[in-house]
Amino acid sequence: MDPEMIDGVIEAGREGLQRDFDESSFLIWKEQAKQCISCILGSNHAYNQYLERYVPKRGPRNILAACGILCAVKEMACSGYPEGDRRSRLQ
Repeated sequence: MDPEMIDGVIEAGREGLQRDFDESSFLIWKEQAKQCISCILGSNHAYNQYLERYVPKRGPRNILAACGILCAVKEMACSGYPEGDRRSRLQ
């Protein structure tokens, strides 16, 4: 996944903060965030687990937490984290 695509999901989250996501829009956005993480780090990576744990519902703090997780994923992608490497998983 291209880091610019991650930027798009992060920006959509920031826009959602400004216009107050409705529940449906939030769930769609959260699924896009999960797909970003899965694409780069794998579906069992700890960041996907964090997204589920710390972003259970819509709200400003939850959206900010998700954007922070996505920023970390972007950093890993930009630093050359091997796309096929799935070592960092929660057991």
